[in-house]
Amino acid sequence: TWVEDGLIYLSNSNEKCPFEIIQIGAIKLDSNFNIIDTFNSYVKPQLYKSIHPFVGKMTGIKSEDVVNAPTFPQVYRDFKRFLSTSKNTILCVWGTGDLKELFRNITYYDLPHKTLTKSYINVQLYASMYFNNPTGKSVGLQNAIQMLNINQDKSYHNALNDAYYTAQVFIRIYGPHIVPD
Repeated sequence: TWVEDGLIYLSNSNEKCPFEIIQIGAIKLDSNFNIIDTFNSYVKPQLYKSIHPFVGKMTGIKSEDVVNAPTFPQVYRDFKRFLSTSKNTILCVWGTGDLKELFRNITYYDLPHKTLTKSYINVQLYASMYFNNPTGKSVGLQNAIQMLNINQDKSYHNALNDAYYTAQVFIRIYGPHIVPD
């Protein structure tokens, strides 16, 4: 089980979908880096019916929070709608694990993904370079927030809050050298 900015996963032993997303959070920025919209939804688990105590303690998410939540296909549809309101959408992620698991969950549920942007910026990679970390040594989100003296008024390991913190790091380190993959 693990948490990364924007997505929270449950894990067990399903080979096709070993990590099930139970929360998606996103922050939408305009070209001037103003927050113009947010997306936040719990996802009702279909594969792993209960929240592991470790995940519950780390995220604060309880089984009762997700039991009546929409399913992944419903949340994905809404998330795509949230993303599609902008031209030239670029996903900014803290590490590429979120994208991998998002696409794995999309594939598991056999959902359309051709219209979902494939353009992304790995903010963690650029933050690690910004802080002159040795190659292969990534900076953690909380450490980046502390080193940039960003106000830490939100809890970590919540998909929306981690997306907010990722956006704050991106805004502060952005330069012309940062380009989407």
